Amino acid sequence: MRKITPYEQNLLLKNKISASSVRDIGDMPLEYFIGKAEFRDRDFFVNKNVLIPRIESEQMLDLVLKNLSGQSLYNIIDIGAGSGAIGISTYLELQQQNLNVHLTIVDVSATALEVAQKNVNVLIPLAELKNISLVLSDLFFVRSLQETRYDFILANLPYIPTDRIEGLDSSVKDYEPPLALDGGKTGLDLIYLMLYEIRDYDLLTDDGKIILEIDETHDVKDFAIFPNFAPELVKDEFGLNRFIVLKKVPKFSQ
Repeated sequence: MRKITPYEQNLLLKNKISASSVRDIGDMPLEYFIGKAEFRDRDFFVNKNVLIPRIESEQMLDLVLKNLSGQSLYNIIDIGAGSGAIGISTYLELQQQNLNVHLTIVDVSATALEVAQKNVNVLIPLAELKNISLVLSDLFFVRSLQETRYDFILANLPYIPTDRIEGLDSSVKDYEPPLALDGGKTGLDLIYLMLYEIRDYDLLTDDGKIILEIDETHDVKDFAIFPNFAPELVKDEFGLNRFIVLKKVPKFSQ
């Protein structure tokens, strides 16, 4: 029988669900049972086709706000978006600052993109839907993505090294999509592929930033193979390596 944690109890109360109705669901994340997850004080639809957004990832929005360059218009892309929680939340918070934003939401999974579309339809005002694009693509494979330059490239790609997947909690490894977890041998496979594409297609504006969520074992040295980007490590509230912010290095400095 499942033991209900204080966090889960609050989630049940918020959604008017009795604790007795979930005592026999095993290790299934409660968010999947309810069909919703909270991120940045907003409710997002989730299902087994998308990763449950974590509270740690909310810090990515703070990094966007910290790195605003004084423009009135920002072109932002959320790569590997899943539920779209990061991109949609970023859009809404910049709009609250009276900034104009165009957001592109990208995922390789059509079923994940359906979840993101549902969240866009609920959370983005109808008059602003023209500012949001959803694209089915493996990273920047689609040509239209290669022909645009971005002020912020946000990515919470799979970053867990393959040999650590089996050691994850059963609520994660047995329920959340493997496609959203496994980052290859070092956890950097997809991250590196994306950075190569950003470099080769010159996708970042001169003042633009790439903000990545990373595994705690990753560090600045792991990005030394990209001398055209200057990396900054950002730790989370627990003091663990959690984000890398990269900016473009001027050509004369490389």
